[in-house]
Amino acid sequence: MSRPMPRPITRPGKPIIRPPSVKPVPPVLSPQIKPDKFPITVPKKEPIRLVKPSDPSVPIGIPAPRKP
Repeated sequence: MSRPMPRPITRPGKPIIRPPSVKPVPPVLSPQIKPDKFPITVPKKEPIRLVKPSDPSVPIGIPAPRKP
C-alpha cells in the first residue's frame, strides 16, 4: 500500500513511438513558411542594395516612399 502502482507510461516502448509522430509535424510547417519568407526578403533587399551602390542620385526617388 506504501508503493503506488506504476503507470503504463513508464514503458520504454510508448515514449519512443510518441517522439517520432511529433517530430514530423514541425518540419512540415517549417518548409511552408520558409519559401514564403525567402521571396519577400530577397526582392526587397536586392533592389535596395543594388540601386544604392550603383547610383546615389537614382535611388533617391525609390527609397523615398519606403523610408516613411
